[in-house]
Amino acid sequence: MVETSGLENRQAERSRGFESHLLRIVKISVVVIAHNEERHIASCLESLQTQTLPADEIIVVAHNSTDRTQEIAERYPVRVIHYSGPIGSAYARIKGFEEAQGDLVLCVDGDACAAKNWTEVLLGLLAKPGMVMAGSWIQMSGTLYARLASWRWYFFCSSQGFRATDWMWGASFGIHAKDTQKAIHALKKGLVLTEKLELTTNPDDYWIALFMNPHGTLEVTNKTSVTAHAKEKTSLQGLTRAWDSWIIRKKIHSFLREGGIEGTTLR
Repeated sequence: MVETSGLENRQAERSRGFESHLLRIVKISVVVIAHNEERHIASCLESLQTQTLPADEIIVVAHNSTDRTQEIAERYPVRVIHYSGPIGSAYARIKGFEEAQGDLVLCVDGDACAAKNWTEVLLGLLAKPGMVMAGSWIQMSGTLYARLASWRWYFFCSSQGFRATDWMWGASFGIHAKDTQKAIHALKKGLVLTEKLELTTNPDDYWIALFMNPHGTLEVTNKTSVTAHAKEKTSLQGLTRAWDSWIIRKKIHSFLREGGIEGTTLR
């Protein structure tokens, strides 16, 4: 029993050593997806610059913005890409993945503020053997419904494997650079499937998670977070959006039961 415990301790130490080594040598890219976020983009970028483990590059994809998002972002030491193309965050994510130069690519929305340990915790997760995608808790501000819902998420979001696909949000996730082509494929395929399944909105973050799942381990943690702003102005609007999201997931789950994505099954 003592020998087994000692072996486990040595394995844990080697694992921590590997993670520490990875954190020192990798180049980190953070892609910020922003559409008309002039109210929040400054606080978002400031949160990224005060990380316990700073990123090597921050890319702001200001997609189809008609306000001062790009102008404000350009005041910071970041690379700003003005993207005018098809409307939708999926297209902006594709552009961000194509432009990122890091070994690990983290994604956050332009209306979100990252906790100080955000990059450090996500990179620690991605350092685990077999990990292909990592995400965190999303704490919402705004309506009463949004705040209450986000605290529910805190207690349930910590998960691995297929279950983590339900808690992987576009406002906070990371992947290895070697897997960006898989993510781009997922986004493009998701656009097609959204139309095929007649979904009311394109759940691009969910598509990425579903398509990445067969390639390795997914994990979502509540040991770090980003704080995002609810788009809805009332709790009723928030409830309506939650209902719509449930309907979308139900349609996708029916699609999965029919073998819609190779290697992905409900379990």
